[in-house]
Amino acid sequence: MFAPSGESFRWIQGDWVIPNVDAPTEDRWYYCASWIGIDGDGSGDVCQIGIETAAYRSGNSIVTSIYPWWEWYPLAEVAITNFPVGPGDMVTALLCTSGAGATSASAYFANRTNGAATSLTFSAPAGTSLAGNCAEWVVEAPTVGGRQSAVADYGEVFFSACDAYAVGPRSATTVGGGTGGHHQHGQRHGHRHVRGHRRLPDSHPVRVRGHAAVTGGEGSPVMTRPGEAG
Repeated sequence: MFAPSGESFRWIQGDWVIPNVDAPTEDRWYYCASWIGIDGDGSGDVCQIGIETAAYRSGNSIVTSIYPWWEWYPLAEVAITNFPVGPGDMVTALLCTSGAGATSASAYFANRTNGAATSLTFSAPAGTSLAGNCAEWVVEAPTVGGRQSAVADYGEVFFSACDAYAVGPRSATTVGGGTGGHHQHGQRHGHRHVRGHRRLPDSHPVRVRGHAAVTGGEGSPVMTRPGEAG
């Protein structure tokens, strides 16, 4: 979704249920990433947060990896280790910035199923700043080791809330991306779409992955969105 003329996006929010992914064949990792973000369509950056799911099948055994993450493309994702999630959990994610030109962002996660919550702040890569030209709610198979990964069997990912806030010199607009789901067979609803330019770290061993921790707050985050403070 592109920003209204003369405005740029400042924050974006999404609610969805984490899929229970499966690997259709043996001896290969399959991926499904669901995320929200600002920029990426017509800009060189993407500021984004989401949930990574992956599955690997060996005989009758399936290894899965599920974790939240943040990323400011073109750098690779960083996993968040203090926010427990599992298949079937409903999560709310909120990504806030100061708008066009921003070089930092704040992320808020709430797990509506198990009650967990966290928040954190992260920075743009050197020489990168937010364009704010578009808001996105995405399901995709990310790039792994410089190559497009194979998409896992994920069934459907349903975004039950899609909101974003754009500002301009003399105007401000809260826009909705609609509600709807993304189905396994490529059917599109609303403004969700499949892409593959997100980057995971180059190495991906056949195990549940471990990444550097991102320090976040404990307890429920204060999910006050810029422009809507009471």
